[in-house]
Amino acid sequence: MTNQNTEQHRTIILTTRVNPEEHALIIEAAARTNLPPATYLRAAALNARLVVRTFATMAPEDLAQLKRLGNLLNQIARSGWRGRFTRPTEELHARVMLELLTVIRRLGSTKSPSA
Repeated sequence: MTNQNTEQHRTIILTTRVNPEEHALIIEAAARTNLPPATYLRAAALNARLVVRTFATMAPEDLAQLKRLGNLLNQIARSGWRGRFTRPTEELHARVMLELLTVIRRLGSTKSPSA
């Protein structure tokens, strides 16, 4: 698309009016390409080739484990805010954080199918 040097020299702001339906279509199209709306519109207006950024999908069991860990962290945070952050809560927090780190490292080390 554009290089970093071009990004730094952008000093002119263009404005345009769209109706709610057009706005929704632009936002949806930008989301499909995983680009911010301004980047999407600039690329489309300049007839630049749009590169769709895709993200590796997560296995259902990994997603379930992350959801479980997130739920546990949320419960621990609630306990802390309510003044019930006890020694066992601190130990649970440490265990959850270690497990979360393990999962994140494992997911980061796996190659996506498209790589």
